Amino acid sequence: MKHPHQSASGLPQRPHHRRPRRESREIEIDPERADLVRFAFTAYATGDWSLSRLAKELTARGLTTRPTPSQPAKPVTTTGLHKILTNPYYQGTVTFRGVTYDGTHQPLVDAETWLRVQTNLDANNARGERPQK
Repeated sequence: MKHPHQSASGLPQRPHHRRPRRESREIEIDPERADLVRFAFTAYATGDWSLSRLAKELTARGLTTRPTPSQPAKPVTTTGLHKILTNPYYQGTVTFRGVTYDGTHQPLVDAETWLRVQTNLDANNARGERPQK
């Protein structure tokens, strides 16, 4: 079974702030999205934002999902924001087949911010921030 963060090829999906370089397999920072993703991490790390409020703020600032040939860009949802904030790629690590490696890419957020965001996500989940159906 395919992991939800894997592409059809089985490789991890590319994060929102990155775009592939045509001439190589390296991934470069997308300057338009990187600042918004960095803002998402620093804002959520303060503990002053809920996921839903931050998703609305990011949408107002222009962050959308990456368009594909079959899907246009859409506003970032709360679930999409949660996936961004829990993706270890942004702190400089890569997970492949269940093993975590240090990436060769430049991290978008520092380790301290990453850990504060994870701590806040865990605390808000324990409090039941998400509305129950």
